[in-house]
Amino acid sequence: MANVLIDSRRMFARFKKLDETATRRIKEEVRDTTKDLHGDAQNAISKPVTKGRGGRTVRSRPGQPARRETGRFWRALKWKTSPKGWVGYLTTTNVASDKKGNRYPWMLESGTKYIKKRPLFRMLKRRKAREYRRRIGRVMIDCIRGAS
Repeated sequence: MANVLIDSRRMFARFKKLDETATRRIKEEVRDTTKDLHGDAQNAISKPVTKGRGGRTVRSRPGQPARRETGRFWRALKWKTSPKGWVGYLTTTNVASDKKGNRYPWMLESGTKYIKKRPLFRMLKRRKAREYRRRIGRVMIDCIRGAS
C-alpha cells in the first residue's frame, strides 16, 4: 500500500496517442519526482533525537514529523514506480515494524492511544503535490507542443 502516490494517468487521459519520446520523458519525470519526494521525506525525518536541558530527551512535537532515533523508519522509506511507469509510490517496508508486527510509520501518521499524530506523508502530500503536478504538467505541455 502506498502512503503517497504520484499518478500521471489522469493528466494524460485525453492524449491517447503520444509519441515514444513524449511517453519516455513523462515516465522519466514521474520517476524523478518520486525520487525527489523520497528525498524530501528522508530530509523531514533526518533531524536526530537530542538531549535537552537537564539531560531530558527532546523528541518531535505532535503535528511535526518524527525525529530520527534508531533510523529504522528513515531506512524503511522506499520509492518505486509502477511497471508501466505512469505512477510513482512512496511507501514503507516492514523493517519499521515493532516485535508485535505493528507498523510504526502508520502509528505515527494516524496516532494511537499513547502516540500523538506526527503526520509525515500527509504533510508531504499537502506541501509537495502541487509542485510535482506542475513539473509533470510542464513536461506534458512541452511534449504536446513539440509533437505539433
